[in-house]
Amino acid sequence: MRPLLIACGLALASQADAAVHIKKIDLQPADSGWTVSIQASAPTKFKTGTLGNPDRLTVDIPDAVLDIDASARPAPSPKVPGVRYSQFTRNPNVVRVVVDLPATGASWSICETQPTSKIAVALRPGPKSAPVSVAAKKPTPKPIPPVKSKARTKVASRSTTARSQGTEIESPPWNPAEAVAIIAGQDCPNALKARLIAVVSDPAIQSSKYVWAGSKPGAFDCSGLSSWIYGGLDVPLPHSSVLQSQTGVEVDKENLRAGDLVFFACRGESVSHVGVYLGENQFLHAANERRHLCITSLDDRYYSERYAGARRVFRTEPEIER
Repeated sequence: MRPLLIACGLALASQADAAVHIKKIDLQPADSGWTVSIQASAPTKFKTGTLGNPDRLTVDIPDAVLDIDASARPAPSPKVPGVRYSQFTRNPNVVRVVVDLPATGASWSICETQPTSKIAVALRPGPKSAPVSVAAKKPTPKPIPPVKSKARTKVASRSTTARSQGTEIESPPWNPAEAVAIIAGQDCPNALKARLIAVVSDPAIQSSKYVWAGSKPGAFDCSGLSSWIYGGLDVPLPHSSVLQSQTGVEVDKENLRAGDLVFFACRGESVSHVGVYLGENQFLHAANERRHLCITSLDDRYYSERYAGARRVFRTEPEIER
């Protein structure tokens, strides 16, 4: 069962409005789950909870009033979770959004994060015997037994074959010098080039793991990595590959340059994965819990068959004027 991601998009509002107006509630596929996007007229907070029999997630938005016409309501579908909303109370005004959790027999864990431009609540099914918990911890992986291979390092792969006194040592997921050389040879804005070089050279990034909903060094998912990279350039990106695929301008594959976001449809026809292009057909991404962060070729069969386009989100002033 796929996890759910609930995000509040915030827009500027008139100071004359005493209450926040909820303008739109939309449901879209996101990284390994769904995104319920709640568009408000001003920055706001919300509180999450759960209800039983049947299992449901609730999102309560205080000091808010519904201001949604019928055409903005998400269309019902048997393939997606059910979403309902109402003016839950008046005086005080509270809008409640309810998401039906599929009856899988599993419990659900809730992880809350608060990026710069949105509040996100990630839901994922847990073991049937586990209680509902906040920020459920990932189980400790079993140690990998030592192997007899020689150490090897590639730009586009993660290797775990180095040995020292019989103990397995993970070698870098890419060769920093080779990655830097690729980026340095690209024709892109200097600030973007410097940021990418700093990222691929940072041991803390090389040692980071893939963690769903992760968005900082040590723990990234795919859109968390790309949004963190661009956050260092003061370019805010939503923590969702689907929403990132709707930002910036479209770029043809033959015109890719370092820093462009490359997207993949790994689950059907919808975008579900994103990476950051480095040059020479290589892209950096948080792949999965097996490969973690790595540099991969666009010619890789799996990704070439699932390539879904690219967007440029960092542009110079002359480019914007054109």
